[in-house]
Amino acid sequence: MAKKPIKIFCLVCIAGTLLLLFFGYRSKAPSNKAEEIVRNYLSASASLNLQEVKEYLTGQALSSAEQNIKNGPNKVTIVNEKTKVISQSNNFAIVSAETVEMPGHNRWNYLFHLQQTSGKLLIYKVEFVSPDLPGHLNESSIPGTLSDTIKSYVSAKAEGEQVKALQYLTGVELVKAQREEMFQNRVQAQQKTAKPHGSVTDFQLTSSGAGDGYHLVHATYTVSFPGLQPIHKDVLFTAADASGAWKIVSVDQVSGE
Repeated sequence: MAKKPIKIFCLVCIAGTLLLLFFGYRSKAPSNKAEEIVRNYLSASASLNLQEVKEYLTGQALSSAEQNIKNGPNKVTIVNEKTKVISQSNNFAIVSAETVEMPGHNRWNYLFHLQQTSGKLLIYKVEFVSPDLPGHLNESSIPGTLSDTIKSYVSAKAEGEQVKALQYLTGVELVKAQREEMFQNRVQAQQKTAKPHGSVTDFQLTSSGAGDGYHLVHATYTVSFPGLQPIHKDVLFTAADASGAWKIVSVDQVSGE
């Protein structure tokens, strides 16, 4: 008589386990699918495969991708890639992604927004974002190549060599600088003014911490332009190791003029 309850109990346990496995698998499916879509899109975009790119996009993201590829970018190779689901439901997901691309030593951080559309999970918005820094940064000396990168960038900016300055940037800071450069060129063309040429002195760099391929550098320096009062700068640079080359991903004024 005791065997029957035990048998029923075992069957209930097995059924419960199967249900957990089934629903556990279903709950993970959206994140896996969303990340797969993002990775496939990144691969197609890097190889300039517009036909495949269109399979993963809709709305604003699709329009932007079509325009960007028509502008004639170069093919790149993604040498490092990380993706992570930030938020999700059955019909929606936000996925963060970080890539390192060659040639060019570019390190990009994205947020992809996906929505179920016509039975398919598609990317409808792509954002360039600041890097996701580790929770704890370690004390570290500043690599010589990183010091050179920051000094070269600051000098190029002061000397009015905006295009040259772009080569030291990557990620969201590069996107922002490219837009600013286009705007400044239009203004200068309309006003027929020359770019100012200045010089940099009193350059001081100190490390604010490093980790996960990033380094925060606090910089103070003075920029001088002919006929103007010197400008004292107090800036925090966030730099990324992009496959062996340091690139600046963020430039933030801490204090000063």
